[in-house]
Amino acid sequence: RVLDAGCGTGQWAIALAGRGFAVAATDIAPAMVARAEAHAAAAGVSVDWRNGDLAALPDADGAFDAVLSRVA
Repeated sequence: RVLDAGCGTGQWAIALAGRGFAVAATDIAPAMVARAEAHAAAAGVSVDWRNGDLAALPDADGAFDAVLSRVA
C-alpha cells in the first residue's frame, strides 16, 4: 500500500494504481484532488483520494509500505 503525499493532479498515484498498487493520495488543495480524481477516472484506475493536511491522516502507524512525496 502506497501513500502519495501532496499528490497534486495525481500523476504518480495514477501511474502506481495502473501498475496494480493500492494507492491512497492526499493533497491540501481541494482543486488538485478534484483534478486528480478526473484524471484517474479517465485512466480507469481506482485511488483512495483524500483532501487535507498530512498532519491529520487517519491511518494507523505502519498502514503504508511506502510514501511518495515529489516536489516539482
